[in-house]
Amino acid sequence: MQIVYNYIPENLDLNQLSKNLPVNSNLNTCKLGYFVSLIIEKSCSLKGIKVNGYDYVPLSSKILRERHYNYKEVLQFLNRQGVISISSSYASGKYCRGYKLVDKYVGHVSAVPITDQRFKHNVVKKYKSNSTKDYSLTPVKYLDKWLDSSELDFDMDKAKQILSNLQEIAETSGKMLSNHQIQVYSLGIAKCSVKDKSRGKDKTSGRYHSYITNLKSDFRNCFTYNGRKLFQLDLVNAQPYFMQALLNEDFWNKGIHQIAFQDTELEPIRYKMLQKSAQTLVNTDSQDFLRKVNSGRFYEGFISLVKQQSNRTLNRNDAKLAMFQVLFSANSWRGERPTNPKYDATLKECFAKAYPSIYSVVEDIKEGRKNRLAVLLQRIESHLLIDTCCKRITLEKPKCPIVTIHDSISTTEGYVEYVSKVIKDECQKFIGVAPVIKTSVWE
Repeated sequence: MQIVYNYIPENLDLNQLSKNLPVNSNLNTCKLGYFVSLIIEKSCSLKGIKVNGYDYVPLSSKILRERHYNYKEVLQFLNRQGVISISSSYASGKYCRGYKLVDKYVGHVSAVPITDQRFKHNVVKKYKSNSTKDYSLTPVKYLDKWLDSSELDFDMDKAKQILSNLQEIAETSGKMLSNHQIQVYSLGIAKCSVKDKSRGKDKTSGRYHSYITNLKSDFRNCFTYNGRKLFQLDLVNAQPYFMQALLNEDFWNKGIHQIAFQDTELEPIRYKMLQKSAQTLVNTDSQDFLRKVNSGRFYEGFISLVKQQSNRTLNRNDAKLAMFQVLFSANSWRGERPTNPKYDATLKECFAKAYPSIYSVVEDIKEGRKNRLAVLLQRIESHLLIDTCCKRITLEKPKCPIVTIHDSISTTEGYVEYVSKVIKDECQKFIGVAPVIKTSVWE
C-alpha cells in the first residue's frame, strides 16, 4: 500500500502528547496527527473565518465524521492539550465551526508517515471514493506518473536554505514573514519531499492540482529530472488569450461541448453569445483587444491605457490583478480599499471604457453567477493543455517528461521545441490563433 503522510509542526511531539490519552481510548499518534494535519492543510489553502480577529478554518461535521467517526473526541483532546483552538460559534446551513492551531505550533512542518495500517487504509479508501467535495480530485495517469517518477528529484536541503534566505530578506527589508507564511512554504516543501499523493483534476474547473502547483515559485529550482533542469513554457497573457474563444461563434456551437462545462443557465447565455459574437468581433475596440492579446503584449498595453486614462503607474503584476477583477468579480462590484490596485474598481472601469464590446460579453457571461467566466476560461485552459496537449505528447513522445502548472507545461531542454509546437498547434485549432509562448528555466 502507498505511503500516506501527516504534516505535523516540527515542535509538536505526538508521542509525548499521546501519553495523556485516556487509558481506554482508541486514539493514537496517527489519528491525532491526521486532524492536526487536516487543519494545517486547510489553513494553508482556504480563507478562514474571523472570530475575535483570529482566522479559524471552517470544517463541517460531515467532512470530519467521514475522516473519523469519533472526530469529536480527537478535536476535544487536542483542544484540552493546548494544541488547537475551537471557535464557539457556528450557524447551521451558513457556516461551520472553526479550528486553528495555537500560535506556538504555527510554523515549520514535517511529513510523518501514517503507520496505523487500518487507519491508513480508511484514509486512502475515502480519498479514492470521491464521496465529498473534499475528495474531488480525479487522477490523470499520464501526468501522475511523472510526479511519482524516481527520476524527478527534489533537493530538500536546498529548499530549506531558500526558505531561510526568504526569511532573512524579509527581515532585512523590515517585513518579516509571518509564522503562517512560513507554515505555507514549509508545507509545500514537505509535500514535495515525499511526492504527496493528493493530486488530480478538480471537477469544477478541470485544473490539475499537485504538490508542484501549490509550491511557491522560488522553490521550483529545487527540482531536477534525471539530473537535468526543467524548462517552463508559459502562455503569455493566458486568460485574455483564452477569452477570445468566447467571441467566436464556433466556440458556442461546438467548443462549449468539448470542454464539458456544466451550467443550468448555459442555453440562454449560449443563445445570446451566438447572436452578438459576429458583431463583437468586427467592432474597433475588439480588434484592438485581439491585436494586443495575440502579440503577447496585452498587459503592457493595459498599463499604458491606465496611465493615459488616470495618470497611474502600474507594474505587470498590478495589471494582472486588475484583469482578475475585470474577468472574475461580480458585475455589481464597485471596489474597496481604492489605494490597493488589487481592489481598485477604477481599473475595471478603465478596461470597460477602452473595450466596451469585450466588457459587454464579460458582463453577459457573468450575469447571475460571478464565477461563470472564471470557470469557462479555466475549462478552456485545462481542455487545451491537460486533455489535448499533454495527452498528445504522451502518445507521440512517451519518454517526454511533462509537469503542468495550470497555464504552463514544463519539460527538459531537449523537448522544449517539440512541446512548444504541440501547444501552438492545438491552441490554434481551438482558438483560431496560436499563442505567444515564453520559455524560462526553473532556477
